[in-house]
Amino acid sequence: MTDLKQLAEDSFKSSFRRYPNSSSDDVIQKIYSEIHELEDACLDEDIDRCHLSPHCPELTAVEEELADVLLACLVFAKCENIDVEKALRIKNEFNKTRP
Repeated sequence: MTDLKQLAEDSFKSSFRRYPNSSSDDVIQKIYSEIHELEDACLDEDIDRCHLSPHCPELTAVEEELADVLLACLVFAKCENIDVEKALRIKNEFNKTRP
């Protein structure tokens, strides 16, 4: 498995190859868009959650949309120079202390 820093770098390059003038605000809007697509995939009553993605047939539609959300978040992290691995570790440790 590729580490998160490498995924962030790869996702950033892919995103900015397609949308070269994107700002952090644009990436946030992309995150919202991907969340809505995930929600649609989860709530679509015409298909079950095992429905395969037309783009990535080894994934369900829900898995593909979740991956899009996470990858868009990694692009944002790269735009903002956020060490996402560090942030996740620290936040996870904090969450362990919550009642």
